[in-house]
Amino acid sequence: MKTPFLESFLLALDIIEQQYPRGVVITTSSIPKFYSNGFDLQHNMETPNFIERFVAPLIKRLML
Repeated sequence: MKTPFLESFLLALDIIEQQYPRGVVITTSSIPKFYSNGFDLQHNMETPNFIERFVAPLIKRLML
């Protein structure tokens, strides 16, 4: 996962939370791939505080 994808995903969650009542969200795609089959290790190492800034907030929001 890279920063642009995570920023977009978090923004999409912001929009959904503001426009719809709390409930279930199901995401789909017309692309027959997983969101990610792993982290881009080089990008993660080059991005300061990558886990704290992007991954942890996403995991927290998806779990609540």
